[in-house]
Parts: sequence; C-alpha cells; structure tokens
Amino acid sequence: MALLSCQGVEASYGNIKVLKGIDLEINQGEIVCLIGANGAGKSTTLMTICGILKASAGRILFGERDITAMAPERIVGLGISQVPEGRRIFPRMTVVENLMMGAYLQKGVDTRAIEAVFKLFPELSERRSQKGGTLSGGEQQMLAIGRALMAKPKLLLLDEPSLGLAPLVVERIFETIRQINAEGSTVFLVEQNARMAFSVADRGYVMETGKIVLEDEASALLDNEMVKTAYLGE
Repeated sequence: MALLSCQGVEASYGNIKVLKGIDLEINQGEIVCLIGANGAGKSTTLMTICGILKASAGRILFGERDITAMAPERIVGLGISQVPEGRRIFPRMTVVENLMMGAYLQKGVDTRAIEAVFKLFPELSERRSQKGGTLSGGEQQMLAIGRALMAKPKLLLLDEPSLGLAPLVVERIFETIRQINAEGSTVFLVEQNARMAFSVADRGYVMETGKIVLEDEASALLDNEMVKTAYLGE
C-alpha cells in the first residue's frame, strides 16, 4: 500500500481549475519528485495534500486514511509536514523559537528534536539566538526544513528548496534531503531544478497544465527526450 495516494484529484482557485484529475503515489521510504514549468500546478498539488486548498474532486489517502477533507492541523498531526516555497520563516523570532513553532502539536518541546536539527544543520546551532530574518537565504531554508522536521513527519513535502540559492548551498540542501530520507522520512519534492531533483529521487512525475503527463524511475526520466528538451536544456 502506498504511503500517499492522490486519486483523480482536482482543485481550483475560484473559477480557475488548476489540478485536472491528478493521480500519483508515494511509497514508504521513497524520494519522489514532481517537476514542471511555472504554473503547471506543482505547488497547488502540495497545498491540496496539506489541506490548505481543498480538493473539489477525487481522493487523497494517507495510508488507509482519507484526508481529502481534513483540516491542515490534523494532517500535520498524522505525519505530513510541508516546507513551503519561499521558506516563510518567522523573521522576528529566533532560530529556536522558529523551531518550536514547528512542534506546536507536540506535547511539550522535545529538546532532543531541536538538537537533532542542530546536528543536521550546525550553522543553525551557532545562530540559535539570532532572529530568523537576519539569516542568509541558505540558512533560512535550513531553518524552514528544520521547523518541518520538528513535527516528526512520516512524509516531508518540499516546495522548491533550491529557489534563489547559490549552487554550493543547493548541493548542501540536497545532500541533507538524502540524509533526512536515510533517517526514515519519505520525501515528496517539488523542484524546477530537474537535474538536481532526479539526482536524489527514486521516481518522478512530470506535470503540465494541471495534469500528470509522465511518470517513471528518475534515471529513466533523465534519459527521456521530452524531459531533456523541456527541463534539462539539452
């Protein structure tokens, strides 16, 4: 059984239909990527899985549980956490306070969880009392990931983690994604940097105008002529 399954999911913003019957599955322990052009519906897919945007048709299953109409906080409580595009940290809160916000559904603050984030990102440990808004872009992305990990997710959703970051920082972030996966979290990655996404993913989906048009092993998608032309610049 898939850890997450989207079955014919549709979603709209007002009268504009963005998701047009998408089907995808994510299995326990995988890294799965979703690529596509701007406006294809990638971020909307994550928002709909999280319950921030309600599906207008279809079903979303997390294990055996139907989460299609569930409130976002309940979905987080079940084990799905999202790192949103643009990081959206709390700029006036310290690093530690930002991390504590990620654990708001937990009973008490688990200092071991905070230390685990600092082990993953030593840069944040050195800046634990610093305001989030004063961090570099890369450090803010690390903080956003760390905040999501505080909820102890079974499934981590990452929306454009490389956006606006220097190449060396991007490599560091993707190395960390591999590590998070190796330590037990399944990862669903939305990313415009298709080459980096395929370098860490087990499988991938390609989305165009609200529909899934391709799915395959990541290595096979790297060799796909359409993917090469449209997303790899070859």
